[in-house]
Amino acid sequence: MAESPPEYTVRDYSAVDKQIEEVARREKTLTDRMRIQNYTKLAIIAGGLMLVAGILFVLISWGIRIMKGAPEIRIIESRGTNQEERTTDNQDVRQIFENEKQKDLILTQNKERILNMYDERIRNLEDDNQQLNTYMEQEEKRINNEISEIKEKKQNLQSEINKKYEMQETILIERLDNQKKSLQGLESEGAQPDEINALKNEIEGIQERKKDDLNQGIARLDKEIEKKNQTINEIKQETRKKITNNKQAIATENKKKKEELTKINEQITSNQNVKKDVTMFKEVKIRDKVFDRVVTRHEYDNSNLSRPSAESCYTDRPKKGGSESLELAEKDKFGKVKSRYNVNNNYGLSQAQWANYITYCQWF
Repeated sequence: MAESPPEYTVRDYSAVDKQIEEVARREKTLTDRMRIQNYTKLAIIAGGLMLVAGILFVLISWGIRIMKGAPEIRIIESRGTNQEERTTDNQDVRQIFENEKQKDLILTQNKERILNMYDERIRNLEDDNQQLNTYMEQEEKRINNEISEIKEKKQNLQSEINKKYEMQETILIERLDNQKKSLQGLESEGAQPDEINALKNEIEGIQERKKDDLNQGIARLDKEIEKKNQTINEIKQETRKKITNNKQAIATENKKKKEELTKINEQITSNQNVKKDVTMFKEVKIRDKVFDRVVTRHEYDNSNLSRPSAESCYTDRPKKGGSESLELAEKDKFGKVKSRYNVNNNYGLSQAQWANYITYCQWF
């Protein structure tokens, strides 16, 4: 009997493999996303640290700058003695004197401007007062005219009331006369005494109404006159108050005007009394163990000078809290240079050293 072939059971795990592969791919995606997030956080932290470091660097630099102070800036001017430089000096001197004249002119113009400003304010206040006075006079005149009209009405009130009741009173008086005549004639159709009394009472009633109307009319007109007088008083009181305020304002403006003019006049006088001269400084830097520079002064008394009215020369060097200087020489009125050499100078300079410093002076 032949043997049957062996039997094998084959199972399909492809679905499981596919599931495992998808899980692995999903895990890889999550891992990549977390890595990117970590890189982003790391970049933010690094940027923040760099920003903090930059701010600290700026603050430290600024603190050092404050401690050391701002750098000193020195402007050094040195000119030669040729004709072009001399012309430039003269132009500068003229410009400086011209600027002084402009100051005087500006002060004078300011004085005129202030005068005009205060005069205009005072003039406006005075015009306002004049208008207020005119207004008060016109209103008083107008209201007084109205009061005169009311008084005239008051005088004519009696005749107006009489005219109002004239017809009724005339009719009643005529009836009363007729009744009396009828009674005297003993006519049977004539009036009885009671009717005559009734007519008399009615006539007396008219007389009372006339009297009441007259009293009421007079009282009403008197009240109107009183109201008009009160209006006049209120207008006068208010207008005079405004006028008084304007007068006080005028006094204040005059006081301010006087103070401003006094101040400007003092400035003008002070500016005119100040000696007007100009000094030009020419500096030459030197290399020396004692001094750092030589400075020449060119003094001008007025702008019309073609050359300085006085010249002198000195040298100096910085010293703690200031500087110390040494006068070297000067020019006399004949243009001769005179040395100020002193054997007993504080720096122990010889006459040759002193003369050497004078060679750096920039004479005109």
